[in-house]
Amino acid sequence: MTDIEILELFNEKAAEIIDLLQSELLVSIKMDANGMEKTEKLPDEKSLKADILTIRMFIQKKDAISFDNMSKLYSRINVPQDLKDKFNKLRDALNCYLNNSSLLGYDGKLFTNRELMDRYIYAHYAHCDKSKRKDFKKIDKQPLFAPIGRLVFTSILKRIILVINETTSVNQEAIQYLFWQQVSQESLNKVWNNTEDDVYAEEKQSSPSSAIKSLEQRFAFLKLPMAERRHILESQAETMVAHYQQESEWQELMAGDIIDY
Repeated sequence: MTDIEILELFNEKAAEIIDLLQSELLVSIKMDANGMEKTEKLPDEKSLKADILTIRMFIQKKDAISFDNMSKLYSRINVPQDLKDKFNKLRDALNCYLNNSSLLGYDGKLFTNRELMDRYIYAHYAHCDKSKRKDFKKIDKQPLFAPIGRLVFTSILKRIILVINETTSVNQEAIQYLFWQQVSQESLNKVWNNTEDDVYAEEKQSSPSSAIKSLEQRFAFLKLPMAERRHILESQAETMVAHYQQESEWQELMAGDIIDY
């Protein structure tokens, strides 16, 4: 797949799991002399399992759209540094959250959010890892901790989806920038191969690299805020006025009668 296709796939898969963000999460547990009463509002197991199968694509290193591979993609593509920084900031924030304590565990050991997520995904929903399943059963088979464990696990998934959703905006900007690069390159190739076209003659006489640079500068200018573009144009206009005020040759050319040829 091309870089644009990978970015588009990331955004397509992100759209498939966005509904989980809207789900209501609630676990209420009351204990009295008569026993334990609990109330749960969590996504149903069938829809949750379907979402998890998609979420795995964002966290497993072997998948093209995993955050690990997306980090490598952003390091190599030619997009503005601020887009690379935005992606890295989102990825770093997600990793920091996953490495934080989940406040759940047993026998004096607390799992991180990442460890807890792994035990639910790879010991219950998607795989059956024996070592992880032992930990999973310790939590999920206890009447008191099972609903809390599912609540925390679903909250972790929602946080991941939130970051995925925010990343789609960064991806969309990168897609647009790469698209215009591709269009400009195709246009440049046509110009370079067409010796009768003088639109970019000056760039062609110097070198292909200078022509590419010129096109990139033009597209960069169009991406600037309107106020900044107006300021640049006003500054250039003032420079031209000063130039023509000092240059008298053009005034001499404008003098005299109009002659028909």
